[in-house]
Amino acid sequence: GPFHSSLMREAGLEFLEVLEKVEFLDPRRPIVYDQAEGGILTRRGGLKEFLTGQIPQMVDWRRKTAILRSLGVSVICELGPSQGMGRITSGGLPGSSYCEIETHADAAAFAGAMARQP
Repeated sequence: GPFHSSLMREAGLEFLEVLEKVEFLDPRRPIVYDQAEGGILTRRGGLKEFLTGQIPQMVDWRRKTAILRSLGVSVICELGPSQGMGRITSGGLPGSSYCEIETHADAAAFAGAMARQP
């Protein structure tokens, strides 16, 4: 499909309409977003733009991987059915591990494990 291209701009706008009804909290961990200043989001203020903006924009995998490396990230987990993007990223992080989260049960287990992290 035409993911991460201008052909998906309309889908991003439709997604934004859905997200406008959602109230976000500040993330507990930084979110890597190659389009943000400094490359990371630490406040809820940019989350809707992050979630909708990544649909029609190209991903700068070199910058994203460099940010992850600078943060000391050693585990990449990908949510959803594609299992492609996380592998690309983990391939640029020698010594990192990769996990796939495909089901609601996987997501709940992952969220529970993250909640126990300091």
